[in-house]
Amino acid sequence: MRRGLRRAWMKAEACGIVFPGIGRRDWTARAARSTNTKWERNVQVDSEMDLPYAGLRVVDCSQGLAAPSAAALLAMYGAEVIKIETPTGDWGRGIGVNKAGNSCVSLTANMGKRSLIVDMKSAEGLALIHRLAGTADIFLESSRPGVAQRLGIDYATLSGNHPELIYLSLSGYGQTGPYRDRACSDTVAQAFAGFIASNTGVDGIPHRVNTIPADIAGGLYAFQAISVALFRRTRTGRGGYIDLSLTQAMAHFQGVKFAEYKIEDGAPSAFNEPAGNYLAADGWIVITLVKEESFAAICAALDMPELASDPRFDSFKTRGENKTALRQLIADKIAGQTVDTWLEVFGRHGVMCNKLNDYSDWLADEHVRATGAVEYFDQPGLGEVPYPAVPGGMTRPATWAPTQGAGGAAALAAFGVSESEMADLVASGAITLTGS
Repeated sequence: MRRGLRRAWMKAEACGIVFPGIGRRDWTARAARSTNTKWERNVQVDSEMDLPYAGLRVVDCSQGLAAPSAAALLAMYGAEVIKIETPTGDWGRGIGVNKAGNSCVSLTANMGKRSLIVDMKSAEGLALIHRLAGTADIFLESSRPGVAQRLGIDYATLSGNHPELIYLSLSGYGQTGPYRDRACSDTVAQAFAGFIASNTGVDGIPHRVNTIPADIAGGLYAFQAISVALFRRTRTGRGGYIDLSLTQAMAHFQGVKFAEYKIEDGAPSAFNEPAGNYLAADGWIVITLVKEESFAAICAALDMPELASDPRFDSFKTRGENKTALRQLIADKIAGQTVDTWLEVFGRHGVMCNKLNDYSDWLADEHVRATGAVEYFDQPGLGEVPYPAVPGGMTRPATWAPTQGAGGAAALAAFGVSESEMADLVASGAITLTGS
């Protein structure tokens, strides 16, 4: 099978099919930016055919961030991904600021894909989706339950003559249950799964987390489920249907907190006080602890050894009960010195700590640069874009995301659609080719 995939890849290159952002220059650039420390640690990947999912075909009919980001990971690991968009486009392109055809959501969720504009409500457009799915390994959609069936692109329809197909539906609450038809988003999933309630600040108010954890977790769990289904298929020859919800992803993401809820009889205390961020004379610093002796080290570093024996603070439990008083004592002390001073002092005492970085700090950090933790790619209309490397390696270098319809003709060619067939599809209004 491996030799067959290699022949298919060589045939595609011979036909002039160029995969977005993928080429010898990208691999060379990645190596040039790294000190090789990272690549010596991870499995070596030197070319397209070394990628784990090279040769896999993916049809991505999903929108937003969660499911599309799973498809983007498949692309990063070597799969050929065609992103199907309606004439109005993926709604993820409209979240936040859109520059040069992409928002931050669509940029990160569609890296390494090609986009094709299809009118799935037309007979010709629907037939095209069926044709593409018929040769695909994986199909993704993220409509509300029932929509895929109405469109005629549901699992039962697409897998009828293609039992090897792996089909993923990602929705807010899943395909069954009393809430299946409810609208859902990252914020709603955070609220439903108890995430916001567990994130109460020092102001006593539960806070939504702005880094869209439900969408990110949903995408990662979707990628994980697809990967497991692929492995199962190597043993059984069968594909299958995956029903994944944002709310369940958000709940599983917090498994340790649910265990804590049980162990502490439904009223969990503060987890590891006095861990958190504190304002020094010139900026913020974070300290934390995982063992009782770590608290003694913090007290020694602060030159406040008496706190370690104070009955109010002599265990994780009592520190949680008296966290307001403890935090105030520590905050007053830390405020008197600079961040660099405290980093040196805490480091000398073995206390886990770090300056509170923003994204520019992280990108400029010497450790990040030395380990190849950030990659750069050229995005049309935006220039060079920094992007965190996928942990563990074995992926393509970070690469650009398409604007709506970009690469559609090349994507169709890769799926075996001829130029004359494309012309007929354009004439019928089933597809729109942007010419890029």
